[in-house]
Amino acid sequence: MSQLRVGVAWAGRPEALRQRVEERLLKLELPASGADVDGFGALLAVGDGLRLGLRLPARVQRWLSEVELVRLRGFVAALAERAETCRARLSTSGAEGVLLLCRDQLDSARVALVCVLLGRGLFPGETAVIEPFERALAGFDAELRARVSRVEVALALGVRVALGPTWADGFEPGSAALLGGFIPGGAGSSWVVNGPPSDAAVAEYLAHGVGRGGVESAAANDAAFAEDLASVIKSAIEDRSETSLLARRWLREQEPARPGVLEWNVLLSARLAAASRDARSPAPKSGEVAAVWVRLGVLSPLDAEASLRVTPDEVKLCVYPGQAPIVRVEANAVAATSPTPEGHWEVSLRLRPGGASVPLAVRVVGSDGLEFSERLQLSAEDASNAAL
Repeated sequence: MSQLRVGVAWAGRPEALRQRVEERLLKLELPASGADVDGFGALLAVGDGLRLGLRLPARVQRWLSEVELVRLRGFVAALAERAETCRARLSTSGAEGVLLLCRDQLDSARVALVCVLLGRGLFPGETAVIEPFERALAGFDAELRARVSRVEVALALGVRVALGPTWADGFEPGSAALLGGFIPGGAGSSWVVNGPPSDAAVAEYLAHGVGRGGVESAAANDAAFAEDLASVIKSAIEDRSETSLLARRWLREQEPARPGVLEWNVLLSARLAAASRDARSPAPKSGEVAAVWVRLGVLSPLDAEASLRVTPDEVKLCVYPGQAPIVRVEANAVAATSPTPEGHWEVSLRLRPGGASVPLAVRVVGSDGLEFSERLQLSAEDASNAAL
């Protein structure tokens, strides 16, 4: 099973989700009769509301009761195609986090369809109307079941766990350590994850950006935890400990007075370079200038990680894609449109002699259209001077 890197994790309290869904239902634009649309947005909102036990607005109930059978068949066909497309993406890209979110949205659409059928006295098991969609979902679930666990579903869905993704109840449990000892779902078990993330989860997020949603969503629901998290991140930055790009970005969002760019101060020395060398790079050869590796971590929402290789005269951005391909990497005005023979991506920029501060405008584009962009500021300093 792969380590999910994408998505918004952790359920926290469902109140914010309920409020968001209620507001969406009130403002929902319902497809007009005869309009050439697949109805997915409306069905998603309705299904989310029904799964949360909300009372639907009268105009939404009226729309559901007036959906023509021929149009209902069109909705089913479009949803079946969407499920098959997601299943195909899973087979080629392995981007489980994003696709688990798609699967749960499809479940909400299914709930809305069932509501329409029941309003006409039709039962899903007794009519062929919904069968193409059900068949596509079954195939999608079979693929997912072989790849991910219920714990990974919870990590990927985040606040949507409050909807109760019972479609994943038959999946393997997964590692309880990732959710602080909690195993979601299964027969008679709740899907809602309560309490703050474990120390191990926070450490992974701090150093590598892994499990971002779990930590950040918990912080959004727990002011005391958010305060502790901010303190931990600040201490790590001050100590020059590994601090992921995503952790620094979260801290910037909490403190608007902080600079808009994310800053790294790197100490250059042979001793530190050897200690912080990226595990995927070869050791420096005799006579070669040693490099300091700065691990940026996960580049959410992409299935990719990045590091900076810093020497006294050069900084190199290295991007390591996961299962989903990368199509372009940029740093300032320099771009790479193809990977290295080893499979990762590199963009190099020269540093001014004697150490300097260099701005980095980073942009990484995935083959699925997802994109990461951020402004960084890198300061390279000789360790012997810093000690004085």
